[in-house]
Amino acid sequence: MELLEVKNVSVKYGIAPALRNISAKLGHEKVVVLLGPNGAGKSTFIKSLIGLVKIYEGEIFYRGERIDDLPVHKRARRGISLVPEGRRVFANMSVMENLYLGGYQRLKKEIETELENTVKIFFPRLIERRRQIAGTLSGGEQQMLAIARAIMSGARLVLLDEPSLGLAPIMVKQVAQVISRLNKEKKVSMIMVEQNANLGFQIADYVYVIEGGRVRLEGTNEELSKSEKIIHAYIGVE
Repeated sequence: MELLEVKNVSVKYGIAPALRNISAKLGHEKVVVLLGPNGAGKSTFIKSLIGLVKIYEGEIFYRGERIDDLPVHKRARRGISLVPEGRRVFANMSVMENLYLGGYQRLKKEIETELENTVKIFFPRLIERRRQIAGTLSGGEQQMLAIARAIMSGARLVLLDEPSLGLAPIMVKQVAQVISRLNKEKKVSMIMVEQNANLGFQIADYVYVIEGGRVRLEGTNEELSKSEKIIHAYIGVE
């Protein structure tokens, strides 16, 4: 059984179609990357998985259970978490308060264990700056905080919307490293929206190329990264 299976999902904004009959799968402990131009429907797709946008056709299954009729908080309780575009940390709260809010549905003991076994190991800078106001962190540090906050929920599936957006190259590299480590060492599955194709190919086990609200191409990163025509036609990078 796949961890996540999306079957023929369509989404509209008013009368305008945003997703058209999209199907996709994610295996346990895998990373799927969604590539494509601006406005392709990539962010809408992951928002439909967490419940921030409503689908009007199709089905979404998580661990064999249909979830497309569940509200956001119930999907979160089942182990799905979102790292939104632009990070959206609670800017007026401390780093530690942000982390505790990420685990708001968990017991205090579970939160303390996650801090010790995950945040301290994968995000040591956040522990060093735990009393600092989140809005005063650098953009890269805020992105790390947003990822750590999602992990604090106990999520087994993390949805990342443009995690490299607006970051300096050195921070893009660090974010990529922490995403890969969480996947390999903590066995967290990921679906990542990304416009940086090179970054996507570095991280992904499987890639979907979305354009015009449809899946135009799919395959392993090795299969797609070898096709220069694909990169130019759908992703627009050298």
